[in-house]
Amino acid sequence: AKPVRRLSLYSMISKAFGVKENFASLPVNESQLDDIVSLDILVAEDNRINQKMILKLLNRMGHQTTLAEDGNEAVLLALKKEYDVIFMDMQMPNKDGIEATIELITGGCKSPIVAVTASALEEDKKRCLEVGMVDYISKPIVRKEIHRILKKYTLAKSGQQSRGIPKILIAEDEEASLILITKIVKKFVPLSVIKTATDGIEASAILGGFHPDLMITDVLMPNMNGFDLMKYIESDDKYKNLEVIVLSSLDKDEPMAQQIMAMRQVNYMCKPFESSELVDLLKLCLY
Repeated sequence: AKPVRRLSLYSMISKAFGVKENFASLPVNESQLDDIVSLDILVAEDNRINQKMILKLLNRMGHQTTLAEDGNEAVLLALKKEYDVIFMDMQMPNKDGIEATIELITGGCKSPIVAVTASALEEDKKRCLEVGMVDYISKPIVRKEIHRILKKYTLAKSGQQSRGIPKILIAEDEEASLILITKIVKKFVPLSVIKTATDGIEASAILGGFHPDLMITDVLMPNMNGFDLMKYIESDDKYKNLEVIVLSSLDKDEPMAQQIMAMRQVNYMCKPFESSELVDLLKLCLY
């Protein structure tokens, strides 16, 4: 019925567009944005209504935005320029979000990719993380969730302007050790992209397309051990700047350990280890 109140109209529009808004936060106080680092964000979204809503939301939060209307355009844009964050819709024409993400990571893109999905299924969210996405948000879009994600990257940009988001490969065949190492890395470097391998062959296959900044590897692994993996890395100049942490039950004075440390300036640590020891090496390698 007329007259239509502004908040009632906004509520109806928001529901139609699939966006939830906290009315207590409207209108935005622009002075609250003064201490927020402005991010350069790529939004990959094919739906026109959703495009307008998310771009408006991000712009009101003080960020710069670029729009890609499908997966192909997202890949072209993100391979030409490194964005602070990429919001990737999962269901787009020509190339969906999963395909676009795989192509970007294979092509060396270091921008953190956040999935935007209408699915609430855990297996779909798990798939997003498995292909290299760093986080996900569900539709309908909630302002609080956007803020939660972007807050991490504003902090990262203010503290790591030139470094970008580190990519880390962990090669470990023992499940308990892999879980522990991954947990420590995620806690100390929350803004990172992590891939894991359970032997040297799998790790060597991941290396070429992933282009990690740091590799953490065990030595005694099946199929291809850490010693042979290191020889593989040493044989290719494109890995000359790769930082390596070797975690092993072998003492440093054992022949294989000596051979590994003679290859390059690796950071060698014996198992069992304290979490603080690994954190110290992460600081050394990444910062």
